Amino acid sequence: MDDMVTEFLWSSAGFALSPLFEYIWHARIAHGPREHATRTEHLEHHRTAHTVTDPFVEMRANLGRVGLSMALVNLVAIPLFGLRRSLSLSAGLTAGYAFSTLYHAQMHIRGPRGAYEDFMWR
Repeated sequence: MDDMVTEFLWSSAGFALSPLFEYIWHARIAHGPREHATRTEHLEHHRTAHTVTDPFVEMRANLGRVGLSMALVNLVAIPLFGLRRSLSLSAGLTAGYAFSTLYHAQMHIRGPRGAYEDFMWR
């Protein structure tokens, strides 16, 4: 298979997996039993959900955490899948994170419009 197609497929897989990682973070850390910096920030977010935060400010604030997460993903994935596929996967995960953050910000501006947004609203 052509390298460009392979990289696109691995990036697409990362993008598709990002909601799963978002859900795991949300369920296990953001609303988890133990104290964690992102948990505290997230619970504050629930208390101030009526306000709209600039999603680009939020992404810049989380840049270090996202970068560290992608480094850990690559640390695990490179021996399993190789450098190019691992980097493509983490690029897709990062794009999925950005999409999710922008989409979430829109939901603070307007109510849900459909089953997926109803799910995200909860």
